[in-house]
Amino acid sequence: MLTFIAIASATTNSTEEPDVEHYELLSNSGSLLAYSTAISNNDFKKSKEFLSQLHIYKPDNLDIIEQLFSLSLINGDFEEAKQFALLFDDLQKVTDSEIQEHFFLKSFLMLENLKQGKIKKAKTYIAKSNDFIYDEMSYNFTKGWIAYEEDHTLITVDSFNKVKDISILNVYYLIHQALLADLQDRHKDADTYYAEALQVGGMKIDVVDAYGRFLERTGREKQAFALYNDFENRSGENRLISKARERLISGVKPRPYVENSKDAIGYMFYHIADMYKITGHVSKSMKYARLAQFLLSNDEYVVQVLAQNYQIYGKYIDANVELEKIIKSSPFYKNAQINIAQNLNRNGQEDLALATIVKLYDKNKVEDDVYLTYANLLVMDEKYNQAIDIYTSIINSRKLLTVNDADLFFARATTYDAADDWAKAEIDLKKTIELYPNHMQALNYLGYTWIDKGVNLEAGLKMINKALSVNRMNQDIIDSLGWAYYKLGKYKLAKVELERAAKIAPNSADISDHLGDVYWKLDRKLEAKFKWQQATIYKSEFIDYDDLAYKLEHGLDALHKKNSTEKVK
Repeated sequence: MLTFIAIASATTNSTEEPDVEHYELLSNSGSLLAYSTAISNNDFKKSKEFLSQLHIYKPDNLDIIEQLFSLSLINGDFEEAKQFALLFDDLQKVTDSEIQEHFFLKSFLMLENLKQGKIKKAKTYIAKSNDFIYDEMSYNFTKGWIAYEEDHTLITVDSFNKVKDISILNVYYLIHQALLADLQDRHKDADTYYAEALQVGGMKIDVVDAYGRFLERTGREKQAFALYNDFENRSGENRLISKARERLISGVKPRPYVENSKDAIGYMFYHIADMYKITGHVSKSMKYARLAQFLLSNDEYVVQVLAQNYQIYGKYIDANVELEKIIKSSPFYKNAQINIAQNLNRNGQEDLALATIVKLYDKNKVEDDVYLTYANLLVMDEKYNQAIDIYTSIINSRKLLTVNDADLFFARATTYDAADDWAKAEIDLKKTIELYPNHMQALNYLGYTWIDKGVNLEAGLKMINKALSVNRMNQDIIDSLGWAYYKLGKYKLAKVELERAAKIAPNSADISDHLGDVYWKLDRKLEAKFKWQQATIYKSEFIDYDDLAYKLEHGLDALHKKNSTEKVK
């Protein structure tokens, strides 16, 4: 973008007569501003639309062309990405440069030639990125798989070995060695590498899927069953594993996880996209995921990474466009539909969200993720009794309650409380703590509510202190502790804790409201009113704003007197 601004300023400061093209570019400065705004809002479709208008006036500007390529790639417009990549390459041969520039553009051209079977030309575009770790991964695995594409008998791939000793990449070295051995029917080697990859990298679902398929295809059904059972024992029920088990029972042999070098390179780009997503580098994750999608089409793993990135950007409809690509027969379909419902809700389309999840709901078959999503959406829609019924169905489906069920009771407890049934909420909160004694939220919720109601004050204080021992920097728990001291009449201690909470969360309306009450009790009336005024700005669903307005006008003592009089009446 700085390049475009420089173009305009340089010409403006020139003593020469501006040409017609300059006037046309300046007349489109609105496009540049609109582009900048769209980019800052992560609106990649609008960004491309505005930048395309500038491209009309600067058709040979390499910065504009490369940015249009990047935006087309991020948007999944592969045909347009190809046009811009080829145009850039025609104007400036990217293969002529050894330096780490134009990585995604080069990689795209490499994949385009690989798809067309032009292996020799594809090799000229193998690129290095500017990130050492992922550079080693993408560069060496790409080189290795293209070498395999040239010679299918190749057993030792030198470039694979270059990442072997990089600890963070060791698991991917093992995975790609396993995939290579699997493709070449070197069963013993594949078995060794798959098993070691699971040991080094944990029970990653995609590796379990690849290894399981290998075991099934090579006639080791018992080992495949054991692998799937082991995964679910560690991670819980999984629809992909359930489908694999059904396949095993039917005797149908699965396809290999990857069938050629193109699949393997796409799989590698997916892994890099996933790692960038986890570390918060969303733009790079999007580009790597699109490179993977360019090879793997609508692979479910890739689609999910793209959707998750859009969700991070707050682009929930774009996320759903990706998730809708997962077909009904896929083991990932229900997970995708659950995410679609959640995204619709985040986008303010509550009715559509509920309609989406209702299609998955089967009252005769409890599926935790479907039921929980449905219940949570009902809570947000303030349909508390329906939500309670669904939480209860999940609880009743349990043969044995474990620590993993503590959150279920906590969810039902807060829903009972929202439905003005504190007696049942209290029972569920106690059950939550019984199942998981260090459940921070339940300890804080029960302790705070007891103190707020003026009952079990000492027990409530102990609970809050226990919750605080789990997380000493949680502003909500520190707020609860301060409020507990306030209720106990220990105003100086309350001040210390609430001021500490306010430093952590200066924009919290609840903390400001509580701190205002404490200041009032300490005869710091101006500071009290200032804090109450802050609470009117920040807003909270837990504050009675009529009471807050009354406090601001008449003071805390007058509010207590008014409320006491109303209770007597």
